[in-house]
Amino acid sequence: FWELDSAGTLRIYGTGEMSDYTYTGAAPWYDMKTQIKEVVIEDGVINIGDYAFSGCDELMYIITGDSVTEIGDFSFYYCDGLTSLIISDHITSIGNYAFSYCRGLTSITMGDGVTSIGHHAFERCLKQL
Repeated sequence: FWELDSAGTLRIYGTGEMSDYTYTGAAPWYDMKTQIKEVVIEDGVINIGDYAFSGCDELMYIITGDSVTEIGDFSFYYCDGLTSLIISDHITSIGNYAFSYCRGLTSITMGDGVTSIGHHAFERCLKQL
């Protein structure tokens, strides 16, 4: 389930896997992507789906519950508003191109749980992290 409030916080909640999407707009919030400033993925959701938030240029903050263990392919592709990331210890896998072209990124704190980082996960970030 999801809801977007007037402040630009997109809250994802429920139990199980988040769906995978495509770049062309399959995510139900795709038409509102310019309004999204923060994504909060609550406990119960176990992954971030492919292309879930790609192209959300205004996205500045990502907060994940402890149950999230995987970040899908292209999930935050072209999210220029992201300037820093804190990837929790609960995340074990970061997908291919997950944060590619996030040209605002200047710092990343990587949790100890990460055991797999996909191809080009941070390609074309401003500072080439």
